[in-house]
Amino acid sequence: MSKKRRLVRAIKKFYQKFIRKSSSTVKKQSLWLLRSFRVTNKRQNSLNSGFVLPTVAMVSLVVVLLTIAIMFRSFERSKNASNVRVILVVLNAAMPAIDRARAKIDKLFDDPSLPRTTPSDNALYNAFLKDLGKYTFGDETPLEVRYNLDDTKSINREDDELLEERETIKSAWRFPVDTDNNGKYDSFTLYGVYFRSPTRSDTDGKFNRPRSPLDARTPPMDNGSLGGECAAAKGTSFSLIGDSGWYKSGANIKKSFFVYATTIPIDDTQIKAENLKNSDFEAYLGNRGFSAVEFQQDQERIPINNNAVVYEDDLEITPGGGLDINGRIFTNSNFVVARTYNPIKIYQVSNQNSCFYQAENSKIIVGGNVSNGRINDPKKKGDVFVDLFVPDNKPNEDKSIEKISQDNTKNSASTTSGNIAYNSQAYTQRINKLVAEAIQQKKANPSEVEEAIISRL
Repeated sequence: MSKKRRLVRAIKKFYQKFIRKSSSTVKKQSLWLLRSFRVTNKRQNSLNSGFVLPTVAMVSLVVVLLTIAIMFRSFERSKNASNVRVILVVLNAAMPAIDRARAKIDKLFDDPSLPRTTPSDNALYNAFLKDLGKYTFGDETPLEVRYNLDDTKSINREDDELLEERETIKSAWRFPVDTDNNGKYDSFTLYGVYFRSPTRSDTDGKFNRPRSPLDARTPPMDNGSLGGECAAAKGTSFSLIGDSGWYKSGANIKKSFFVYATTIPIDDTQIKAENLKNSDFEAYLGNRGFSAVEFQQDQERIPINNNAVVYEDDLEITPGGGLDINGRIFTNSNFVVARTYNPIKIYQVSNQNSCFYQAENSKIIVGGNVSNGRINDPKKKGDVFVDLFVPDNKPNEDKSIEKISQDNTKNSASTTSGNIAYNSQAYTQRINKLVAEAIQQKKANPSEVEEAIISRL
């Protein structure tokens, strides 16, 4: 075999071998591509097919949560409406007792047995006990409230102890009510008036014990008229005045009165125990429960020393040498003022930057007429100037008192000072004569007048 022929056979053999390897590689590559395509396509279809389920689940969850939220909101609104109705029912049930207690407190301060000075706790409580029937309405029954102050096994009911140490009080009442309006009483409303404070130490003035259910729950409330740097000047609501039970609040004094009222249902046991008439009373048929309301009223008094001038009859200010007045002026009758020679000026208490710059501290209170002129010589007439109060600002200075009366239509008399003045002695004699005639003739008078007449006999 020639050399050329052997070379051709070798090339042909190499080419056949190369073709076989190339086709095998191509086939393997094609299979790998096909497998890759099938896997990728399967995964993509799987992802696309699973996208719907989370979406539906999310939307369903949102709808359920919204429904639950709306449901809870509806329940809350229903609960709030129910609470409002309950509050109205409680207030309606307690308001008659609150009104009765307020009437008794007002009556208490008009009681002629009280001292003319600021009454103490003892004086107020003794006024209740002295004539308890006067403070008891026709359908009411007086009650005794008891509380153990010294943690002993028994309650001391003696009345000879100090009022602050007594374990019973008698300023409480009850009356029947008809809650379902069927003509029969099915509940009792109980209420009491509480105003005493605990005893205090002689050394530091602090309370000897905590407040009990027989005491007023808190001291009087601060009206907030002074604050910041002026709080120290005003003093706190705990500034007690001696042993009177009154608290100093700024220039005035206050005392807190508490009223506790509750309505409780009547049951068959109570009807039998108290021998209540079946024609008037019945057992409560509704849901068992009771309502309770607390009411606080602060009584305020203006001390006599908070006035610059206090007068019973006609107050005439007509000095020749002039006068400056700084403070409150009070008269039960006419206020006659005139300048003779030197000026008369009525100022506000301090200036607008003071803690005591308040309208209450510089008021002019007149029970009769205001006149500019002298009583015994009406021709002598001169302007008197006053400073008018302006809240949180400088007062309006040098205002004529006569012009103020005319501008504000406060002149109740257009005549001279001499004509508006009156003889207090003649007035007193007239009143005494009317009282004497009423005692002799025993005319029909209001109950208050009858009680005052009987007390004089």
